[in-house]
Amino acid sequence: MYHGTTRLAADAIAHTGFDELDGWAIAQDVASRFDIAVEVLRTSLSAAHPIERTGDPFIWVTTNRIKAMRWANRAPEAELWLLEAAYALLYPEDSTQGMGLAESL
Repeated sequence: MYHGTTRLAADAIAHTGFDELDGWAIAQDVASRFDIAVEVLRTSLSAAHPIERTGDPFIWVTTNRIKAMRWANRAPEAELWLLEAAYALLYPEDSTQGMGLAESL
């Protein structure tokens, strides 16, 4: 089984365990990068990804090595979802929704 993370992150997890990301700080960073009000970004995020992951007790893995490598090359999930929400706000005419949009920002 594989978990989509980088070697550096895996080493840190092995030494200190999983650290909770500061989602608010990530949201503020993404909002400032694209000159979007953070509350507008959060509203867009909530509409696109209504799943609450706070305190999620699961570690998601796959048996597919290639899929895990793709996961590791993306931003952390919280940042990826925020980047997708920013993309949706910046390019509302783009009907293509889903993974990969944030990579173009």
